[in-house]
Amino acid sequence: LLPSTPPMLALLLLLGAAEAARAFATTHDIHIQGQFQPGYRCGTSAPSLARRIVPCPSSDSNRLHVSILASRTTAMCSTASDDPLQLSLRREQLLKELATTSAEEERALALCDLYYENIAPLEPAIWEPEYDDREAAIRELSCQLDRLEVAATGPMLAGRQISRADGLLFPSMCVLWHTLPRHFGWLPWTEEAIFYKRPRLHAWWELMQFEDPAAKVAEELLSDVEALSIDWGVPVPTSHIRTLPKHAP
Repeated sequence: LLPSTPPMLALLLLLGAAEAARAFATTHDIHIQGQFQPGYRCGTSAPSLARRIVPCPSSDSNRLHVSILASRTTAMCSTASDDPLQLSLRREQLLKELATTSAEEERALALCDLYYENIAPLEPAIWEPEYDDREAAIRELSCQLDRLEVAATGPMLAGRQISRADGLLFPSMCVLWHTLPRHFGWLPWTEEAIFYKRPRLHAWWELMQFEDPAAKVAEELLSDVEALSIDWGVPVPTSHIRTLPKHAP
């Protein structure tokens, strides 16, 4: 997000509210486009959202032209109806209960953008056996976790204090933690492990366990994941395609 992004628009982008976003677009002259861009190699075009925000040709500096290239038309905004794990509800619950701070607001918003643009569209590959090119999406998810590792600053995602980025991403990380090792071959103590060469995310994950609201969400999601009755698929190794973060020991 740009510093000049109106607060209402920033809120809509973070919450991923599709209907509200459309209403806002109509009211504030926002143009939204969707286009699929395939690609599953780290460092190349990914099945993600590429958002470009540029000023509208208008005398009103608060009016923006937003172009959103979407990999899946509703993957980012309709999780409430498509997600059997109710991640949207868990995020809302966690953001209300965590003592978040706005000290690192710009950095937190950038991390939230990274999640919505590059990770959220891939998450349904975890629980949807019919997801298009599911194994490729899981491999790309690994690449995007490396991007998140580089973008995180530590000890929390956006800095020293808990921010909205922590509340937004933690439920998703819980799902990955409960599914990737068990069902997709990301075994602990191997090069496929979810936190292998991702020390910032690992430290953040451990710190979040000390937050009671986060620990509650992790426990609830474990129960929900175990209750799913789906075809989990086959192991999807990703260590051979990763570009390891330079700061990782």
